Amino acid sequence: MHSFVFSWPRRCVSLMKTFESSLVKASLCILRNHLLILFVLASAVYIFNHFSIPEIDARLAVAFFVLYLLGVYSYLGITNNDFILTDNTLEVVGKVPLFRRRRKFLLYDINIALFRHDWTDTVGEDIKPRVLQFCVKEISQLIFPFDYKWVEITTKHTFRFYCFGLEYNYFDNKGPLFEDLHKALRTKGIPVKWTKSSPDLTRNTTLERTGEDQSNKYFSKP
Repeated sequence: MHSFVFSWPRRCVSLMKTFESSLVKASLCILRNHLLILFVLASAVYIFNHFSIPEIDARLAVAFFVLYLLGVYSYLGITNNDFILTDNTLEVVGKVPLFRRRRKFLLYDINIALFRHDWTDTVGEDIKPRVLQFCVKEISQLIFPFDYKWVEITTKHTFRFYCFGLEYNYFDNKGPLFEDLHKALRTKGIPVKWTKSSPDLTRNTTLERTGEDQSNKYFSKP
């Protein structure tokens, strides 16, 4: 009697990891900054107007509000990108309607991926008087977005992708994290680096010492 052994063909499963920007968090960040600016300007106008509120044309206010919403929407569409990493490719996806876009890179074509270090840790660091440095930092955070960050992918050309909706690893933020994307690309053998690297940046050095990778907890499933 002959015995037959049936073998099923093996499937090559491509592992996919998704780093998705949160539009809600990015929107709240923008509104927080703009409300602070509005409060400062309104307070200044109130004081210089002999502690009274000036009259505002309702039509002008509505027009300004509509333009503001259009501006914020465009801002979110330009500055938020998702990253999809597979075994062989890195795809950058803009998901906001009217700003939808896709760009795919083969991993072996990527020469380097440069990550923007958290600018709030470095802004005004060359200013010696502590008081002036504090003022510059606080004012800059009103003008510029708190989560200003980007990734530059260099192949034959350099492409910059903003990802304000991805968070840094602070305040026990849940993922996906900006650092997780850095680690995932490094694991794939892609040369990666930050725009600033210094021993006094305890957040980065701690991550390097412990080798802790939180990406397994936060990556989207295939």
